[in-house]
Amino acid sequence: MLDSRGASSLARRGGNMPPVLRVELEEFSHVFDSQAESRGVLRVRCTLVETEAAGERLVAQRVFSVQRPAPTPDAAGGVRGLTAASDAVAQEIAAWLAQQR
Repeated sequence: MLDSRGASSLARRGGNMPPVLRVELEEFSHVFDSQAESRGVLRVRCTLVETEAAGERLVAQRVFSVQRPAPTPDAAGGVRGLTAASDAVAQEIAAWLAQQR
């Protein structure tokens, strides 16, 4: 957790505000392909912007879409499939952000 001293030191980077990452959740679903098979589906739109004197400047934008099989076609399996999809999207976003530097 940041206290007020930590937050103020993070607020500026070389006199500039740091980039802002916006994440919009477009889909978070447990999809059944049949009675015996299902999958977790996750789709997010990430937008990276920088704040300038004239407003915001778009740096990059990308949609991440991942599907992972659910090990069982029930709620518990859906949770595991969505957890795997969430982990995969987080790794993809981290790699994408590293490329934006």
